[in-house]
Amino acid sequence: MKIRSFIVLILFLLTLGISTSCEDNSVNINRPLMTALLDGSTWRCPEPNARVSDEQILVYGQSADGQTIQITIYSGEEGVYTLNASNLHEGIIIPNTSAYAEVYSTSNNESGTGQVRITSINEDDRTISGKFNFRAYKQNSNASRVITNGEFTKVPYKYINTTDSTHIVNMMTASINGESFNANSVVTSDTSVNYIEITGSSNTSFRSIILKLPKNIQEGVHNIDPTNGPAMAYYQESLTEMPATAGATTISKHDTENDILKGSFFFNVEDGGGQTISITAGYFEVQY
Repeated sequence: MKIRSFIVLILFLLTLGISTSCEDNSVNINRPLMTALLDGSTWRCPEPNARVSDEQILVYGQSADGQTIQITIYSGEEGVYTLNASNLHEGIIIPNTSAYAEVYSTSNNESGTGQVRITSINEDDRTISGKFNFRAYKQNSNASRVITNGEFTKVPYKYINTTDSTHIVNMMTASINGESFNANSVVTSDTSVNYIEITGSSNTSFRSIILKLPKNIQEGVHNIDPTNGPAMAYYQESLTEMPATAGATTISKHDTENDILKGSFFFNVEDGGGQTISITAGYFEVQY
């Protein structure tokens, strides 16, 4: 009897262990995750984010050591997309080691290239999955970084309704040091001779993002630079305004007949204490 009881106890514990293991695996499978090899070293983000519209897919994440990977596809459907400067689909790496960190992008060099496969856009639970790889370059440099074995799984996304028309509602979203920013007030001004100014503000957090873009800006990738431009940007917190030190904006549409401007952006600023504030995964669409 003792032997039989012992065997029953062992079988019970084994069954419990298998059950617990299955539950843990199930939990892990359902958790969002974004991983890759960055120049051969493991890069991992346990809390990636995404935004999806009829015209754009944007997936981004930041590792524990502050390195950001961001993928932008100018389509809202599943499929395979090539990343390069000519089609605007873009993969970027933001080192974020300082406010002046230079960004690596597939759009910075004609040799920049890569591929993204959007394998699933689940409208029921609002998650997106896919795989990616790319080589990105510094601006005006042959220095590059390589992403291989990239994958994002069940990343939660926010759907943005961007139905194309001759009249749109101004909007701006971004991530500020990993925290979601959704402007509840977006104001445009083209009173300047050469620039269109776009200000997105959050009344609840007293934060604003300001983009200053040339009136003749064309579709494509443009540097954000505080002195030489062509684009400029600022981050304002309370009453303190901080100019961008490095970054870029990708203009996906500039309809000069209907005064419609759409694009994505990212940039770094440095606060008064010498700390870097990273503005990533920015998106805007305005009628000015």
